[in-house]
Amino acid sequence: MARYGDVRVTYNHFGAIAARLPAAVGKIVRRTANDVERRAKVAIQSGHKTGKTYARSTTGKRRVHVTVHDTTTGAKRREWTGQRQTVTTRTTHRASAPGEAPATDTGELVNSISVEMTRQTEALVMVDAEYGAALEYGTARVAARPFLTPAAEGARAAFVRDMQKLEGELR
Repeated sequence: MARYGDVRVTYNHFGAIAARLPAAVGKIVRRTANDVERRAKVAIQSGHKTGKTYARSTTGKRRVHVTVHDTTTGAKRREWTGQRQTVTTRTTHRASAPGEAPATDTGELVNSISVEMTRQTEALVMVDAEYGAALEYGTARVAARPFLTPAAEGARAAFVRDMQKLEGELR
């Protein structure tokens, strides 16, 4: 016979909840890490930079073609001569101002950002470009152009909301 204040648990789901929890949290972590990656890439690729404009030159090789006229049919066709010509292209590049996300030029920084799930409930958002940290935090000579920290801050609210929703489902 149970006395006043005694509690007897006859049925519980604690084991099942504990078994499903890591997968549910991992799903939220993965979604958040992918959101941080996307936000960082968008910030870099957006065309709204206000820094200095620089003239730049790119030197490369291109094929030399000639136009051949067929006098009997009147047809024209281009043929490669087998030679290559050195060509210099002049363009401009608008840099980012201090405090803005870096301006993209070659795409190396954007292409170096990736996500790796290191554990079921842990993810890393990585930047493999050697100069990524220098842009994010600045150096003695160059002011910071953060792109990853603002992306993580932007994803924070959705992460907290998703975790609170999960907590509510467990109650």
